Amino acid sequence: MHNNTIDRNSKLLPNTNDRMTRKFIAPIIHVIKKLISVKLKVSNDEWWWRGSNPENWYAIGLSKGQFAYNTFGKQVAEIQSIENYDVGGPNRLIIVNLKLLSAYNKKTHGYSFNYQTLQIGKPLDLTFGTFNVHGLITHIGDTNMAYDDTDIEVKLLAIYPWEAASYVPGVQMKDSEGNVVGTINQVAVADSSVIEVWDNRGRLVSIPSFNNTRKDVTIKVTLKTYVANNIRYLIDGSAIKIGNHIWLEFEQTALKDAIISKIY
Repeated sequence: MHNNTIDRNSKLLPNTNDRMTRKFIAPIIHVIKKLISVKLKVSNDEWWWRGSNPENWYAIGLSKGQFAYNTFGKQVAEIQSIENYDVGGPNRLIIVNLKLLSAYNKKTHGYSFNYQTLQIGKPLDLTFGTFNVHGLITHIGDTNMAYDDTDIEVKLLAIYPWEAASYVPGVQMKDSEGNVVGTINQVAVADSSVIEVWDNRGRLVSIPSFNNTRKDVTIKVTLKTYVANNIRYLIDGSAIKIGNHIWLEFEQTALKDAIISKIY
């Protein structure tokens, strides 16, 4: 008759009194499995090089609730939501909010995933079905980034009349889920007070001069923004500061190289 009781003196069991055994077992004891929220910006690997944004086809097959699996068929990642914004041309700004099954080290207070340390600024690569998600980690933790609305005034100088006519109150900028991220509230149009010429350095400069073939437009717009390091930013990372130039992509028109003239 077999005895199923484990012999505590068996040589197959590690001797926890052994110095070398404690050295290798200790790290395992201090690591636990834990779900962690991660914000991933789809981009190239180098955070210091802006590179190009992905094209519009990139996130077509991705959606909330999709899972990624490890080689044993276990779910290790879930898409919580996708922030997908138009940034002009065929390009999109895509941020994927993930929930990862990570390993948490109670001694270092750090997380790892797929044997790689999770750190802000490091790349992460995942597969959801037949779709690849690759980008840089921009946020780790359950605290959601707080967005709020900011009213600003922008100016466009010496633009064509047909451009000016496209800016009307109520025009909105939306993400791929239909969430409003920008709205034109007020528009004032006047004959242009400048003309644009190229200087001897190849720069386009404005010279004061009455020009009734072009228009100066002042627009009050409400935008979805966030604050980081006491500076307010647009969703694309452009800083909201008087004098800065911004690009805004609405559904049927674009504010190209608009100058911020007032922050409310």
